[in-house]
Amino acid sequence: MQEAYWIIPLSIIGFLTFWSFVVWLIAVIGGWSRLAKHYQDFDNYYGRKLRGKSGRFGGTSYSGVLIFGADFTGMYLAVNFFFRIGHPPLFIPWNDIQMEEHQRIFMSYTTLTFAQVPNVKLTVPSRVMAQVRELKTGNFL
Repeated sequence: MQEAYWIIPLSIIGFLTFWSFVVWLIAVIGGWSRLAKHYQDFDNYYGRKLRGKSGRFGGTSYSGVLIFGADFTGMYLAVNFFFRIGHPPLFIPWNDIQMEEHQRIFMSYTTLTFAQVPNVKLTVPSRVMAQVRELKTGNFL
C-alpha cells in the first residue's frame, strides 16, 4: 500500500519533465533560441506590455502566449510564465527588424525578420503589429 503514495509525486515530476522538454523543443525548432543568442533581454524592459497575443515562429504556433512591448529603441518579446523554459525575454532593436505586410482574403499579417538571425521569421496578425507600433510611438490607448 505504501508504494501507491509514490505514484502521484512521480506522475507530477514526469509531467513537469515532459512539459519542460516540449516547451524547450518548441523554442529550438521555431527559432526563439537562436534569437536569444543575439537579443536576450534578461527582462530589463519595464514599459507597457501587450499580453495574450498570437504569432508563429516558422512552423511553431504561439497561440495567446506572446507578450509584446515596444519603445523608440526596439521591440520586447516574451512568452507567458508557463512557456518560459527555453524562451528568455528578447529585446530587438528596430534597426534589426524588417517587416513585410501580407494580405489574404480574410486576414492580413506581418512577417518580421531579424538582421542577426535572418532565417528566423515571426508572423503576427497585422492588428497586433499595429498595437506594437502604437506602443513604440507612445500613442497606445
